[in-house]
Amino acid sequence: MPVLYALRDITTIRAKNQRIVTSTEEGSTEDAPGEFVRGHRTVSEQVERFGRYTLSGVLPPEYQLVLDHRHELAILQNAERDVVEVVTFPHIEYLLFKTLLLHVPYYCPYEYLYAAYYNKDVEQSRQELVEESYGSEDWDILIRPVRNLLSRVRIKMKAFGIVPRSMIDAGYLLVPLRELASKDGERR
Repeated sequence: MPVLYALRDITTIRAKNQRIVTSTEEGSTEDAPGEFVRGHRTVSEQVERFGRYTLSGVLPPEYQLVLDHRHELAILQNAERDVVEVVTFPHIEYLLFKTLLLHVPYYCPYEYLYAAYYNKDVEQSRQELVEESYGSEDWDILIRPVRNLLSRVRIKMKAFGIVPRSMIDAGYLLVPLRELASKDGERR
């Protein structure tokens, strides 16, 4: 039977190795089994539901990007944790967006995006893209759906002030929108 605590009595809750440690106002500490339910989900499931990214060099230091993995939302928060912007993604766009975020501050190679799009292993994707078809027309045919989907992701990412920048024959790099605009201004 799960142990439920009144929310006012709990000052801290930490998930550790599927065990919940709770501290009450009286200062006593009690261990509860991993089935501790809060909103029909265990605390460890709630912790895994959200991913937080500071994206140094891409976002201003006072902002962070929060991903809600269950609802496939991206939420931009300021230093006071106020919601600045919310963007929702279809499933496949969310997978590509998340893959791009995992590679910040470096570029995201095409094989990782290809693996996310086709739900394949990265090594298998690398073999298909690089070893079997790189430099041929087959490579463009294989990567075209990924590029098309990234163009839709790019539009949604502009709400956060970041965009994926194409790196020829390598992949994509997340850059601030203002940096991309200033480089475009230099070219003209």
